[in-house]
Amino acid sequence: MNPADANKRSQLVRALGMWSAIAVVVGSMVGQAVFLVASDMARELGSPTRVVAVWVIGGIVVLFGAFCYAELGAALPEAGGDYVYLSRGLSPVWGFLFGWTSSMIMRPGAAAVVAAGLLRFTGFLLPSVANPIFTWHLALPFRLQPYQFTFTAAQLLAAGIIVLVTAINYLGVRTAGHFQIFLTSLKVAAVAGIVILGLTLGTLSGIHPALITSAAQGSTGAILMALVPAMLAYNGFQMLGPLGGEVSDPQRNIPRAVIFGSLLVISLYVLINWTYFHVLGFSR
Repeated sequence: MNPADANKRSQLVRALGMWSAIAVVVGSMVGQAVFLVASDMARELGSPTRVVAVWVIGGIVVLFGAFCYAELGAALPEAGGDYVYLSRGLSPVWGFLFGWTSSMIMRPGAAAVVAAGLLRFTGFLLPSVANPIFTWHLALPFRLQPYQFTFTAAQLLAAGIIVLVTAINYLGVRTAGHFQIFLTSLKVAAVAGIVILGLTLGTLSGIHPALITSAAQGSTGAILMALVPAMLAYNGFQMLGPLGGEVSDPQRNIPRAVIFGSLLVISLYVLINWTYFHVLGFSR
């Protein structure tokens, strides 16, 4: 084989266009958190308008981070994302440490959390997935009681989902990009559907002035506490960086995808939280 041909084949294919890049950003950001944290934030803040305001504040903070990653992605459009940024900006040691932590802890843990969240909601439709298949008791030296691990169909289904998604990515960049667009479209359509139906068919009974019942609710400390789950829900805008070597026209597409994707998610999150109070009322 010609060395030039071998080198060409070993390079990553820049096959992710603008829409695929946006789908990666939006798909990485939109998750189960936006459906779960509103009640906790409401308890902290005591007012629907304050909850929505915190989502706006969190969105502004996220935009500053998105601007940074948009600039880094355009300047260093290579595979690796944070690994490349840290290696070039600080030292290869920091890049290695991040890459090791990401590969061994962060990414596997995130995949497990996403799969577990999917199965949590699947359990509402198919309760049988939570039925125990067997229970394993493991004696550990630092525990007084044996650790009890209950294996259900949920664990098997979660592992199957992770393997399936991995296989789809293995098929190629274009195939994975199209699949990402499809899944992200479903996410956006679901959130947008809730917003549209809620605002058009719901009532304004849940939107009213502050319902603060204690001095702690609505305080600066409460706002900061409520920002924590909001910021976690916004996490994911940086996930296009590791694919920098596979994005076409990266100096143009990466910044636009990161900024537009972040703005879209911020808008959806603010609107869906407003819809919660519009339809359900604050007390729920």
